[in-house]
Amino acid sequence: MNLDEFVSNYLTNLSSQLDASNTYLTIFAAVLGAVLGIVLSLLVGWFGGKLKTLSYNRIVRQQLIGLTEDNLMRCRANIEVLNNELLRLGGIDGKMTLSGIAALIDYPTQLLHLPASFRSSELFLLRMQISALNAHHAQLINVVHLRESLSIEIRKAPVGQQEWEIVGLRQEYNRHLKTKYLEIIEFTQALQDYLSIGAWKRFLMNFIPTRKFRKMRDSQAAIPTQNNNASNSTPQQGTEPN
Repeated sequence: MNLDEFVSNYLTNLSSQLDASNTYLTIFAAVLGAVLGIVLSLLVGWFGGKLKTLSYNRIVRQQLIGLTEDNLMRCRANIEVLNNELLRLGGIDGKMTLSGIAALIDYPTQLLHLPASFRSSELFLLRMQISALNAHHAQLINVVHLRESLSIEIRKAPVGQQEWEIVGLRQEYNRHLKTKYLEIIEFTQALQDYLSIGAWKRFLMNFIPTRKFRKMRDSQAAIPTQNNNASNSTPQQGTEPN
């Protein structure tokens, strides 16, 4: 083999190797680009979904805060009505107020679910507080109805002892309702404060296990029961303990 043939064969082999290597690089680059594209698409979709979820959660919190403000306003207005009637019925004229009691607005629990998506700890705390407030609202419905029915009985009752007994019963309802509205104001403000906490504090609270909040709830619920048992076991004046 002379020099010309050697050089020609060498250049031919080198050219074929370069072509093969470029093909492999092209295939590798295409596969790598496809994988990176899929990964980036998944990351962008996941990040966009998280942003949408955070936006929905923020909207739900704003709606709940709006409901708390509305219920706080109604509670305070109802307390003013009750105070006015307590003063008037307890006075010389003995007249009832013509202003009615405003019904409280329940908190819809479906707001806490799709499209919103709260972490388990936050969802547990929100549902616990909302369910408790809705239960308090439901307890007032029958009491308010009974109080309103007494206004008719007072007008129909003859002047004398029967009328004053019905008036006294209505006053008891007024005092009971006032106490309940004050309790609801306290619980509603607690819900409002929780909804208004900062994002960083909420982020840290979401790492607290739900079971810890359940234990705290159960321990708080056990305190009134223990107090009731203690009061029932306390001997009253004129009685002997068993």
